[in-house]
Amino acid sequence: MIERVGGPAPPRQAVIRSRGRERFDLLVQDEPAPPPVGDVAAVALGGMLAMQEAEADAVSDREARRDGEEMLRELAGMQRDLLGDGVSSVGLSRVADLAARARPAADKGLRGILDAIALRARIELVRYGAEGQ
Repeated sequence: MIERVGGPAPPRQAVIRSRGRERFDLLVQDEPAPPPVGDVAAVALGGMLAMQEAEADAVSDREARRDGEEMLRELAGMQRDLLGDGVSSVGLSRVADLAARARPAADKGLRGILDAIALRARIELVRYGAEGQ
């Protein structure tokens, strides 16, 4: 039978018992073995890495959401401009800049929404002949 290979043997504690004055017995008691250090370190390291990854995903999602909201504001401004004097070249260049620097999101649902917003922005840029700006 193959047994698990672990760290050093568990510590043992000696207990001396007296049976009157003439004789002493030395009993050795086994203590419960502490968990191997490698197992504890692996769990702690894995947990810390998972926390860092979740934090990095949250930051990238927050930045991507901010970019998407800004792109929506610019597209809404373009709609308002259409009702007035027409679409300005400044608005088109802002939309083009936002579409070019859009950050990817870690969340799949958010990524799909942001892709749809970026697609709409590119369509508007092509529509008004500003895709190269």
